[in-house]
Amino acid sequence: MAFKQSFNHSTIQSFNHSIIQAIKQSSNQAIKQSSNQAIKQSSNAIMFL
Repeated sequence: MAFKQSFNHSTIQSFNHSIIQAIKQSSNQAIKQSSNQAIKQSSNAIMFL
């Protein structure tokens, strides 16, 4: 029983860890894309001035 509990715990932990990593990576990419777009748009606006 103790083995089963520890096995379940480690499985859940690694599963949670992989989910967190995936969320971090995707949110980082989204932030990079949106900031790049904002920079492009603002530099375009500066060119028009």
